[in-house]
Amino acid sequence: MRQLQTTFTNNADLTNTFRRWKGILAEKPCRGLAHVFIRFDGNQSNRFFYEIIRNLFEKELPEVPFVGCSSAGQIYYGHITEDDVVITLSIFDDPSTRIHVYDYSFRKIVLGQGKQRVREELSKIRDVKGIEVLSAVTHSEFLEIAETVDGFSPDIEVFGGIAVGDDAHIPVSFTHREGPSSDNVAIVVYSGENLHMKVSRVNGWKPIGFPIHVTRSEEDVLYELDHEPAFDVYNHYLHIPNDKNFFYNALEFPFQVTTPDGNTYLRHAKSSTKEGAIVMSAHVPENSMLRMSYGDPNSIRSELVKGAQCIRKFQPEEIMVFNCLGRKLFWGDEADNDIKDLSLIGDMVGCCALGEILRYHGKTVLNNLACVVIALREGEPKEEPCADDLSVEDGFDTRSGVISLASRLASFINTMTEEMMDANNRLQELLVRATVDDLTRIFNRGEIERRLKRMVEISSQSTGIGCSIIMGDIDDFKMINDTYSHQEGDVVLSCVAEIMKDVMTDELSEGVVGRWGGEEFMILLPRTSLERAADIAEKICDAVRHFDFEKHEKVTLSFGVTEYRRGERLTEFTSRVDENLYYSKEHGKDQVRAV
Repeated sequence: MRQLQTTFTNNADLTNTFRRWKGILAEKPCRGLAHVFIRFDGNQSNRFFYEIIRNLFEKELPEVPFVGCSSAGQIYYGHITEDDVVITLSIFDDPSTRIHVYDYSFRKIVLGQGKQRVREELSKIRDVKGIEVLSAVTHSEFLEIAETVDGFSPDIEVFGGIAVGDDAHIPVSFTHREGPSSDNVAIVVYSGENLHMKVSRVNGWKPIGFPIHVTRSEEDVLYELDHEPAFDVYNHYLHIPNDKNFFYNALEFPFQVTTPDGNTYLRHAKSSTKEGAIVMSAHVPENSMLRMSYGDPNSIRSELVKGAQCIRKFQPEEIMVFNCLGRKLFWGDEADNDIKDLSLIGDMVGCCALGEILRYHGKTVLNNLACVVIALREGEPKEEPCADDLSVEDGFDTRSGVISLASRLASFINTMTEEMMDANNRLQELLVRATVDDLTRIFNRGEIERRLKRMVEISSQSTGIGCSIIMGDIDDFKMINDTYSHQEGDVVLSCVAEIMKDVMTDELSEGVVGRWGGEEFMILLPRTSLERAADIAEKICDAVRHFDFEKHEKVTLSFGVTEYRRGERLTEFTSRVDENLYYSKEHGKDQVRAV
């Protein structure tokens, strides 16, 4: 595997370069793939550059397919350059390597059986090792593409980038067949018996502070964190004002997002509204957990070195990099910091994208503020892996142990945070032990009594519907213990508790289930009428009656139900439900008495 690179200066120079490349390709049988990355706000339009380049490929290199997109910085011989166009030719020498380039309309993918047709077309290729995706779609649209490619074997690497644009320049992707378009989805399938790929991701931002719960979000807009306006987090902890400089001030402090399905990635803030909402770089699902993170150059460089050391052991012949535009803005004039360690390892192709595509733990996600690295190699390593002699040159030095002030302060804050979180976890464990019944894992009597008292206080002060309670007792429980053992009796108690919780989840989520004592249970129903409470009790009664307890034919419950009467004492309230339960037990059991 070899690599050739050039920039676009004029037609004559590019023609001569392509003719030289043609001669190299003709030396022995091989295959080529070109990447064309065009600066999104260059001196000429994307369409202008594209037409010139496509015409030259058709004339001089007709057998070489190419893909590309608009970007915010192109990699050229180990540096992130501001040149308008960088063209990279990757040459694959192994005869088994195959490169397949496809272009799809996003609209056609999502319509009808579009996704299935794409899967069927790509699944015909054997020995697939990787799928590259270049597109200009939005994040919500990208989820459709991710769903399409995730239908393939989890052994296949998926990677790529999202094209860059702004209000004045439309983001585009393209292939040698289809010109620049914001609707285009360019896909490259890499296959070959002797082709090897290793994909990794480097972030480098360090989490700081306590986890924050996303309580309200829609698409890429965060409305509430822990039920407070999302912007308050930046204002309270960092004193970042809600002004035109918000993006640049917040860039160093993105959110580390852990989604409900367990995936973790970074999202940075793009802007904020007057109402306190934050527009993020991509979708943040509700019920995710966030931790603010900080970008310290020393920490980021340290992670980059570790990533480069891992890639070096793979012994790649070529490295592909999709780096985030946000990282380029973070580094400013020192943007090469992100790739200089990789440039010491092998030839490199890539660009700065608006989002970095990576298949992570079996799911393709769109990353932000990440550096996605793809190492490629044909055949086995040609030499033994060399020693890890890479080190961070600027800032953190593993030999001297020098750490920046920012790193020390962040380490101090993180250590304090972890200690406080650990103490809080221990406190929560003690609280659970004090309030939860060990056997059934529902509230114990002490906690139920506290909550019952509070519910009655609230009900007595309100003018709406009052509250009700249900008391239940397992029929003939002593016989179960005597016949089947106390261990089986414990199983019955636990199963009944679970049935009650399941019914309450469906019927009244704010209802509270507790163990009153022995085989008795108490259910608290705030803002619930007697008729509604009786209906819930009947459903629990029926659910227990039809539950398969395996070792014995049937278990039943008797219930007493009553509603709070304004002005009565708490003891009167509980005595009445106890009397109703006693009535059920004395009049046949397996029934509900509501008075």
